[in-house]
Amino acid sequence: MCSEADPLECHRFSLVSRYFYDQGLDVQHILKDGKLASHDILEKEMIEGYLHSRKHHLPEVDLLFGTYTKEEQRIDAYRLKNKEIGYKPQLQLEEDY
Repeated sequence: MCSEADPLECHRFSLVSRYFYDQGLDVQHILKDGKLASHDILEKEMIEGYLHSRKHHLPEVDLLFGTYTKEEQRIDAYRLKNKEIGYKPQLQLEEDY
């Protein structure tokens, strides 16, 4: 259970749910309004968001030469998502010591 209203902002989306989804399970996320959203749909939404993001831009899939695949796009989107939502310890300034 998470306190985030949006599953895409939850670390469990990109860690736990991703694992179960990759194992072939039908993962459903409970939205703020009580409705369910499939992991597959949310994953596609995440990838689409990174395709058009100004902050992090994923390259389009190269259909002609196959040098950047949908799976590579998916892996890169998860990497960016984990970087955004992951814990980042704050370094204390030297003067604090």
